[in-house]
Amino acid sequence: MKKLAARLGGVVLAFALALTMPCAALAEGNGSVSPETASQGVVSAPEKSTGEAHISEQGSPSAERRVVRVGFPQAEGFAMVDATGQRSGVLYDWLVEIAKYTGWTYEFVDGSINDLVDQVATGEVDMMGGMFIRESYRTAFDYSHYSTGSNLCLLICPEDDKTIANFDVSTLKGKTIGVFKSAREKIRRLHNYLDFNGLDCTVVELELEDYQDCLKNGTVDLMLGSDVEVLEGYKVVASFPGEPHYVGVAKESGLLAPLDDAMTQIYAADPSFAERLYARHFPNAYDSPIAFSDADRAYVNEVDEVRVAVVVGQYPLYYEREGDYRGLTKDVFDLVSQRTGLTFRFVHAATYEDTFELVKRGEADLVGSFMEDERAAATKGFALTAAYASFDDVVFRSKRASSDDGHVVVAQVAGRENLEPAGATEGTQEVESKRYPTFVACLEAVNEGSVDFTCMPSAFAEALFADRSFPNVAPATANRQLTSFSAALPEPVNSQLYSVLSKAVNSFTEEERAALASRNSVPLVSRPTSLKSFVAENPLFGVGVLLVFALLAGAVAVVVATSKMRARMMELKLTKAEETSRAKSDFLSRMSHEIRTPMNAIIGLSNVASLSGEATPSVKADLEKINASAKYLLSLVNDILDMAKIENEKMSINATPTRLTSLADQLESMFSFLASEKHLRFEVSCPVDDTVVVDDVRLQQVLANLLSNAFKFTEAGGSVRLFIEEESRTEDAVCLRFVVEDDGTGIRPEDVERIFKSFEQAAENHRNAQGTGLGLAICSNLVRLMGGTLEVESVFGKGSKFSFRLNLPLVDEPEDQGSCLAECAGVETGEAEAQPLAGVRVLLAEDNDLNAEIATALLDLKGVEVERACDGREAVNLFVASEPGYYNLILMDVMMPELDGLGASREIRVLNRPDAREVPIVALTANTFQEDRDEAVAAGMNGFVPKPFEARQLYETLQSLLPPKPE
Repeated sequence: MKKLAARLGGVVLAFALALTMPCAALAEGNGSVSPETASQGVVSAPEKSTGEAHISEQGSPSAERRVVRVGFPQAEGFAMVDATGQRSGVLYDWLVEIAKYTGWTYEFVDGSINDLVDQVATGEVDMMGGMFIRESYRTAFDYSHYSTGSNLCLLICPEDDKTIANFDVSTLKGKTIGVFKSAREKIRRLHNYLDFNGLDCTVVELELEDYQDCLKNGTVDLMLGSDVEVLEGYKVVASFPGEPHYVGVAKESGLLAPLDDAMTQIYAADPSFAERLYARHFPNAYDSPIAFSDADRAYVNEVDEVRVAVVVGQYPLYYEREGDYRGLTKDVFDLVSQRTGLTFRFVHAATYEDTFELVKRGEADLVGSFMEDERAAATKGFALTAAYASFDDVVFRSKRASSDDGHVVVAQVAGRENLEPAGATEGTQEVESKRYPTFVACLEAVNEGSVDFTCMPSAFAEALFADRSFPNVAPATANRQLTSFSAALPEPVNSQLYSVLSKAVNSFTEEERAALASRNSVPLVSRPTSLKSFVAENPLFGVGVLLVFALLAGAVAVVVATSKMRARMMELKLTKAEETSRAKSDFLSRMSHEIRTPMNAIIGLSNVASLSGEATPSVKADLEKINASAKYLLSLVNDILDMAKIENEKMSINATPTRLTSLADQLESMFSFLASEKHLRFEVSCPVDDTVVVDDVRLQQVLANLLSNAFKFTEAGGSVRLFIEEESRTEDAVCLRFVVEDDGTGIRPEDVERIFKSFEQAAENHRNAQGTGLGLAICSNLVRLMGGTLEVESVFGKGSKFSFRLNLPLVDEPEDQGSCLAECAGVETGEAEAQPLAGVRVLLAEDNDLNAEIATALLDLKGVEVERACDGREAVNLFVASEPGYYNLILMDVMMPELDGLGASREIRVLNRPDAREVPIVALTANTFQEDRDEAVAAGMNGFVPKPFEARQLYETLQSLLPPKPE
């Protein structure tokens, strides 16, 4: 509630000197001002010896530019200074506008009214605003020709006085009104107001001290005040025009003529300038406590709860976020609850039309967000409260539809009256409405071209476009229409409930309504961009992926249909960075699956042909070359995926206990054969025999990439060295330096800075060296994610040294959970001996015929009996139909029609049979990201074999999961 003045009545600082000096009414008979109409327009001061206002020929004052000292007595709404020293208020806005015509700059002088008036009179201060005209002071200073506005006179009483109503002037009859005896003009205006309304009231003139405490002491019923500040515990019951105020100017200052000239220009440009400033800084209505009747209070005490029907998930009205329900409708009824004591329970509906059905069936007492007017409500059998919010409507048209034949189809939400969107149906001969359950369905119909237009509140549209993509939808009109939201009660109306709700809603201030709307009109969600939208926004990246895909020996041809789908609409604030970020995650997952699926066919068939025993030595050699080339192409794709994930900040580091000597031994084993083949000396040194917590997969990837580069650019007879050395140690951590050095070709100084950039290679090597130019960029980013910096020292023609430091936590003993490297390969480590596969019966769920043929052929080579299901639903049915223990293991593709592999695994695990929880299920999929592995584990799968896979990898995974056969 607004606050009443700390010093009420004509004593307020806001507009003048009524309190601080002897006051007299305006001279009678001057004919210049009617106090009752002072706030109705531009008021000029009474004509005296100051002469007429001047207007320069060029429309601006001729006075020289000067610094004007302005008295600035602080008063709420009129002259304010905040904590940072920023000034505002009616006076300040006047000064800013005047300076545009005079060129003045201001030096503000703060102080009390008495001191500042004295300083204006003596010329120490040049001018001061908010001054009432008093003839006794015309000798001390001049007044501006035009007023700067006027305030209001207010009648104020205690908030708990129930005998006086702000909507019934007759309740003032017989009351006593306290006034400050020196405020003669205010008293005159009060008497005019009482006479005009036929009110017989007693006016008590009081000294200042008695006047200030008259309400608190109960000596009067009401006080005559002004509209500057408000104290808690009081209410305004009536208001009428107050006295106009002017700018006071020091004598002999030379400022009056240019001041009057500027004010003339201001009023000529905007006759309502003063009224606009008043409306900006002072309330246009004064709040009063809700006047609940005895029947209202009894109803609130009797009713347990009021059920409100709302559409759940409809932003910004009612939606769930972080486990809590929020939204404009909830905020409104929470505020009503605070003011009335009513308890509300929200009943969820799926659509707008369903909210009416809930009320009609008696499952709800009212509709929380009715979107139409009283006429539409009456046709549905409802009565409305006042609107608690309004949003501009926006009209959307379909880029595909055509209305050349004069026939227009408009999509509308079921439950709303027929609408003809402004500007969208002009000139048409026939308008047809089609009903859809939700606004999303309306937009989808427009996007598909099955309708021409749709219309909805702008806040709804912002959220829908933030969460989805509609490439064929565009804004259609700028004509303004509003949708208002009210509470709707069924007829016959529960008058007691309506009375309480109506009074509560009508008590909302404009500030409260604006705060409710603004808090719930900014979308909180972001659109997860699809593969199509990502390619449309990043055509070069899409072309690059298509080129890599085409390099896979023509195995698969992928045609990416792109469309420019940037639906530009007013007030939708989605940034390109947000759209791109969400596009990449979806794109990477899809591309990984689509590329790995044909790669599985290439590698799988070469494995089958090699292992069949039917290939001649020359054919077998060719198959090995095909297999090696396919693996190389796959490594290029993996490099691009890794780099994209890094740039998209999707790359994660999964640290596990790792023994450093084991890591060094694995790398030495991996590269020893290559060193022998290239006639290079290869040395690995790791004197640190600790177990540290680090992502061993990514660390091995970095070191293997650096070693691969060293071998690639070192000629026969040269040497490559890897060493891991300790630099410092604390009780729980060790700082290690990892170094890979060679005596190969080296790097030119001008190339050193760019080799860590994506798709870059040293100039002398890029023609002969294979690769994407991503390896070092990936290594550098992985080292950064692990907390280090990859550095290089190189002398061209003599060799290179790559190094980085990592500060790693120490653990006492390595966890006996198997290497993360083995997990990533899809093999669980352990001490159990490998089990023979002959006689094992496997259920294979695979929708791709070629992939199924490959897996079956590889398993047949080991004597495994394979039964195939073409999708997840068939796999579940085959398992249910089998005897317990019939299948020893299930190989489950993840992406399948009808029912995917994850869903099939979940259904199998919950079956009521002894082997449902025990049978091993292995994911056999081209989705290889960490989140895909996590989802497989959550669905109840025991193993994970990524496509494309080696025969050995498949065999080892199956052997590790099969229980030992009884001897």
